[in-house]
Amino acid sequence: MANWCSNTVVFEGSPEAIKQIQQLFQAMKENEEKTSHGQLPHFVSNINGGYFFNLYWNEGDEGMFQYETKWSPNLEVLRSIADMFKVDFVLDYEEMGSLIYMVEHLIKMEYWMMCQEALRLKILSQISFPKSNITFIEDD
Repeated sequence: MANWCSNTVVFEGSPEAIKQIQQLFQAMKENEEKTSHGQLPHFVSNINGGYFFNLYWNEGDEGMFQYETKWSPNLEVLRSIADMFKVDFVLDYEEMGSLIYMVEHLIKMEYWMMCQEALRLKILSQISFPKSNITFIEDD
């Protein structure tokens, strides 16, 4: 019997994309209730598993979902959803049988690079360089 991994994912993106993801999760939840089987989004192949089980969310929590997976989190499936809807996500998961607790972040690389550049510029602007007595001599 598989160990169950408890997952909480929060998608971040445009309101339109979050609404579409909400509809996707609602459809998967309804289909699981009808079939009693784990679910995948229709655009994800089932080659590597990653099925969603026992999907739920609190009323008013848009873009935040809780569910279970067998053995480990379904990061590849979540990345497929994020790619499809052009959103980011944060996944918090725990697998109690193996004492695993983790948080995964997926953000758009361009945004990360912009943040890194802004941080670098801020740090450089706060550094005061002392006057130097070094002179540079050019080679002939």
